Amino acid sequence: MAGTVAGEWWEYSRWVYIVGRTLRLNYGSAGEKAAVKVFLTAVLANRPWLATRMNIKANSGKGYVIADETDNSLAEMLAVVGRDLKKIPMTDAEKTLADTLIAATGDRRYGVKGNLI
Repeated sequence: MAGTVAGEWWEYSRWVYIVGRTLRLNYGSAGEKAAVKVFLTAVLANRPWLATRMNIKANSGKGYVIADETDNSLAEMLAVVGRDLKKIPMTDAEKTLADTLIAATGDRRYGVKGNLI
């Protein structure tokens, strides 16, 4: 596949999955939520087959709207994306999106539940 990230997509897959799981347990700041929404919206543009697996709410015929989802649903959607990234290697654009998500969520990729201070 042209433009795919060689050799490290499994690591990004795991990180995205773990971010989703930790967000499900303890949702963080508004910045994290915004980063998750941007990431999911962009990933759905690249991987439209995930929309049916995520059970996204349809908004009056306007298509799928990530903004209408609950925090728990957003976290579960990240886990679904993480599993899909393991099966189908990510592109360079998706890697950039994942880097932005990971930067916004901090140490959650290591299973830390966010800033608990």
